[in-house]
Amino acid sequence: MAYIAFQHAIAEKKPLRRLLLTLGNQNEIIHCEFILANNSLRLSAWQNSGVEFREVKDTNLKQFIAYDLGNGVDAQLLEYFNQKKGSEYDTMALITDMIAGFNLKRNNRYFCSEICYDILKNQLSYPLPEKIPSSVSPQQLYEMIVATDLQQVYL
Repeated sequence: MAYIAFQHAIAEKKPLRRLLLTLGNQNEIIHCEFILANNSLRLSAWQNSGVEFREVKDTNLKQFIAYDLGNGVDAQLLEYFNQKKGSEYDTMALITDMIAGFNLKRNNRYFCSEICYDILKNQLSYPLPEKIPSSVSPQQLYEMIVATDLQQVYL
């Protein structure tokens, strides 16, 4: 069972970081990732480590708004993230593309909503609007997912 999960700004404990993330992401959703319940894994790009797998056991899942992607996508998610694993976090695109709108994407670097949008749209063929992946904020991806027929679930 796979989920796309979104983290709200209230989950960030450091007030200054929360403010910067909220301003940078242009709203209150500050992070997104995939959660694979069967493998107890989280998949995303994180600022301090880039693209990687993390264990679910170290996570408060109540901090996430999650949508069910079903059972058929786990293998595709794992394959995609295995190919991207170790890629660096793209702080520059986060600033230039998502916030400033310049579209200066640097290859082989990702931020959370960029990699999540890319796999949903281009690998799993979800009916999301056409966007340049590096211009999609976590808030924008959340709004795209809400507009689909995916069911919200409580983890």
